[in-house]
Amino acid sequence: MGQMLISPEGEPLIVRRKVKPTLAERSVFGEGDGSHLTVVDTGIGRLGALNCWEHLQPLLKYAMYSQNEQIHTAGWPALALYRDQSYALGREATWAVRQTYALEGQCYVLASTMNTTPEVVEMLCDTPEKKAYLAAGGGASMVFGPDGRPLCEPIPHDQEECSRSDPWND
Repeated sequence: MGQMLISPEGEPLIVRRKVKPTLAERSVFGEGDGSHLTVVDTGIGRLGALNCWEHLQPLLKYAMYSQNEQIHTAGWPALALYRDQSYALGREATWAVRQTYALEGQCYVLASTMNTTPEVVEMLCDTPEKKAYLAAGGGASMVFGPDGRPLCEPIPHDQEECSRSDPWND
């Protein structure tokens, strides 16, 4: 329930905790206090980060925008849980949220989403009922420009790879 952005030299730039855990997260994780809602100067621009549904909380977004964030890292867990039962936890809805962030903040959004591997599904789901709620995959990584435009090709939801295109030089 946190994020750390690390410089090329290996120094921590941002170490933060999710301000308000959502849904079932509240039964495991505590709340942050907002003191780590910072944007830092780097060699490539002013860099900031939010986690998951923090992107739906207007005051958290404004805290980042007001610091002249130029590059935003949007961390999300695998979107494999409840994939067929919850549109809000799917690729299309989360892309819309991250794309809106890019438009509102007029910044680049580096949206990373982890994947759930088949091995994890086997480990966690020992019955057909449990397997109905968790599927392998769930990736939805994307890069959005300040105008909201996707800057790379989508990666299949069940793969982790770097895009073959180079949006910074295209």
